[in-house]
Amino acid sequence: MSQNVEVGRRKKVSVVVVAQKGAEGLLGLVASARPQLKEGDEMFIVVGPPPADAPSDMTREVADEIARQLPFVRVLINKGRSEASGYETGLRSCKGDHIFLAEPGDIWAPDKIAETLAAFSLSDVALILHDAELFDAERATQLPSLFTLHEHKLSFHENLLQSPHLKGCFAFTEAFRKYFLPFPPEVSRLEKWMGLVAERFGGVALITRPLIKKTLGAPGELESSNLAPGISREERRELFKALKKRERELRKR
Repeated sequence: MSQNVEVGRRKKVSVVVVAQKGAEGLLGLVASARPQLKEGDEMFIVVGPPPADAPSDMTREVADEIARQLPFVRVLINKGRSEASGYETGLRSCKGDHIFLAEPGDIWAPDKIAETLAAFSLSDVALILHDAELFDAERATQLPSLFTLHEHKLSFHENLLQSPHLKGCFAFTEAFRKYFLPFPPEVSRLEKWMGLVAERFGGVALITRPLIKKTLGAPGELESSNLAPGISREERRELFKALKKRERELRKR
């Protein structure tokens, strides 16, 4: 059940970001999200040890400094080290009525939270999905709309074939957590899992306007990364198998 916590004129918001590496991207994300967060909101930055390919990475130190300056930020330790375990650590700590996932490098539109919460107020759904603009490391736009990659349809079977759900492009209700947590270890892309579970159990509504700018590291990365909407046959099999198992688990709860 939602805790129904009011912050000013709206419900309480939680934000979870896993920062494995990339201090600069973390600073940009926090700077764009900060003006939208009200007293009583919370942001969890989940960090782990410096990655092997960047042993001198300063993300942990930067996260600690952000938390010292901003009282609504808490730094959590990812003991599992994987990205999925990091997000699960953050999500289990959330106390907000609506929860937003974020990634370092994302730049939020100034009204991302307000527009998303407005969509929740108009729709009895578990998850709100919005569009994204994709740009490169030099801030040049590579794709003005993620949704133009394919015509997104709100249906379980469509999302089993191709899914535009990306971390940073959706928010969900606190009550929805019990359906997708814990993350199945066999599922490789947790955002695809969350989108599919939402279609199955809670419903999804769309905001067709891009509410974030998401960074691509290099030209051509779109086709080879998690940003691509397609889901392979093997991944569909994993998702469907995990979903059937979760349905059995939920019946026993």
